[in-house]
Amino acid sequence: MDKKKILVICAQKEEFDGIFFEREKKIYQEDIYYLEEDNFIAYVATGGIGKTAIAYHLGRLLSVLNVDLIINTGVAGSLSKEVTPFDTFVSTRAAYYDVDVRAFGYQLGQMCGQPLYFEADPKALRAAINVAGDKIKTGLILSGDNFITGKNIPSYLYTDFENPCAIDMESAAVAQVANMAHIPFLIIRSISDDPNSESNNQDTYDNRLEDTCISAGRMTYHIIQEYSKR
Repeated sequence: MDKKKILVICAQKEEFDGIFFEREKKIYQEDIYYLEEDNFIAYVATGGIGKTAIAYHLGRLLSVLNVDLIINTGVAGSLSKEVTPFDTFVSTRAAYYDVDVRAFGYQLGQMCGQPLYFEADPKALRAAINVAGDKIKTGLILSGDNFITGKNIPSYLYTDFENPCAIDMESAAVAQVANMAHIPFLIIRSISDDPNSESNNQDTYDNRLEDTCISAGRMTYHIIQEYSKR
């Protein structure tokens, strides 16, 4: 049986380090590293913070790698009372919240020629549920080029999108590149902060970054193992 080939892309070094926490890191070429077991080879790389950086680097990686699945892993903020810090969140779909081309007949958040919601790969999503069951939270993740705090959180997130659960700066861009490349994707996040909390969520994010990155990395590894059995 051929090994599953999976590309794991992270925004920043801390998230990359979470993948290799207590695991051997091998270099594939230049800035691409990998994990390999009997059923899979997982290429791991960083792509930078924000939509443009992650899309650029993902496109570059896909020009040299032929993969069965793209996983974007790391941390995110909560948008739901049901999703709290240190929860593991796996998105069923992703969307932009800072795209507005409604003048051309699209919905708020919908990029030209693209769906409003990018749907996660059902097989990878089932693998995540098989690994963690009700210990993970699932739902919609929104993305945009802002770090959201209690001071700048847009109210329309809750009125123009269907039950948003988490928010970050890269997921929808990864999802769009995957959609354009016709490659299945999955978004895995450990929740680091809550913009709706009374505390300063920037400080909370900084204080929890290392631990949440390790948590996301562990979950990503176990999901890859489960996905590759099938």
